[in-house]
Amino acid sequence: MKNCYSITNEQIIENCKSIKFFKQKVDNFNYDSNQQNFFQHRYIMDDKYFKGKGSPIMFCTGYEADIVSLCHENFINGKINYKVYELELMNSLILMPFIITLQQKFFYTNKLRMPIMFFAWQLSEKHGALVVFAEHRYFGESLPFGNQSHIYPNHNYLQLDQVLKDYANLVKFIKNAENSPVIAFGGSYGGMLAAWFRIKYPHLVEGSLASSAPVSQEDCYDYGRILTDVLRNTDQECPLVVSKVWNVINKMSKSQNGLDKLGKTFKICGKISPDEIPYLKRLIEDAVIFIVQSNYHHETNIVKPLPALPVKVFCNRVINSLTSDNLEDDDNILNSVSNGIQLFYNYTGETKCIENEYSRDALSMEILVTFHSNGCKERFFTYCFNGKTDLFEESQTSFEDYYDSCKSRLNITPVKDSYQTTYAFTHDEYKSFSNIIFSNGCNLN
Repeated sequence: MKNCYSITNEQIIENCKSIKFFKQKVDNFNYDSNQQNFFQHRYIMDDKYFKGKGSPIMFCTGYEADIVSLCHENFINGKINYKVYELELMNSLILMPFIITLQQKFFYTNKLRMPIMFFAWQLSEKHGALVVFAEHRYFGESLPFGNQSHIYPNHNYLQLDQVLKDYANLVKFIKNAENSPVIAFGGSYGGMLAAWFRIKYPHLVEGSLASSAPVSQEDCYDYGRILTDVLRNTDQECPLVVSKVWNVINKMSKSQNGLDKLGKTFKICGKISPDEIPYLKRLIEDAVIFIVQSNYHHETNIVKPLPALPVKVFCNRVINSLTSDNLEDDDNILNSVSNGIQLFYNYTGETKCIENEYSRDALSMEILVTFHSNGCKERFFTYCFNGKTDLFEESQTSFEDYYDSCKSRLNITPVKDSYQTTYAFTHDEYKSFSNIIFSNGCNLN
């Protein structure tokens, strides 16, 4: 182990409260100065260690959540003393794009395991850097049309190109004032943005660290399989029990009594109609997905409040809620899975019922990203389920089904494969670009 970092709660609050706003165009690609609308783009900027002009700017690309919540979670996660191997090597490599000529065009490493924003802040002290964390448009308080941002046609400006241009505008503004080299940082979807930011605006961004960024997806079934394996590694029976719930829901949704029972068991606000069954299934899917993605060793509040090691807690709830060994008993399965997902929707005990609809941020992600082939703007990350290698209900959506769904729900008409023509999609295509580090965490326990 080379280094262990820690940070106090007071420092967390201090680092996350330096909030600023930047005037952005709603439509970055409308060049008619007589027809412009603007919104306030929120960002956090910390100049505590900044040495002034010429010193680096570490630009963290915001992703699918409120930026202040993300800031706090990054620091809380980072203050847990992770064992970080070869950290000094990473420190040097991240700054190489403007210190020396990087020999490799880009490379992958699995030696880095630290919250990406926390990592940027740690580096800022050593390198005298300015840290900027920009919020993603349509998330948090960066809403182009306020509370009306997600209705037609206002949601038409929630697109990757618009997001990256927001970041470019902000970087250009800061870079002009400081004349400093810029390194982009991001994790997960934010890591994808960090990589694409370097690709799209190489004159503004000297390099990027894209942590756990799924930029090159080969098999849409991998995601569901990995999620299922995580649960299975905790308890062999856990994913099996959850996998039974889809047929039970399908069976019960055929009668009003069954619908009423589903609503009561899963503690849904109001009555459930047959048309709302897909939303109920999505609530269960989302709970499992985010519980696995938030499987930290401490409490978190990124999407919703969760305990430490939520996968273990979830599976314990599912298994301990079984009233018998009979997994063909519908009530047995429903009660078990319901008690499991209440961990996600009501860990604090303050939620009286679950809204059978999308939250504002969830709707933003629904529009922007293709999770489960439902996002309607760009299809840069698609996952599908087969019900065999994963615990989910089989789902294979044709483009025609996807088109009809987007049109009916969001009044958006997608263009087939538009993403692949504007962004790198395969591993080989990324060989054309330079100064991008793709890092992936490994288990160092």
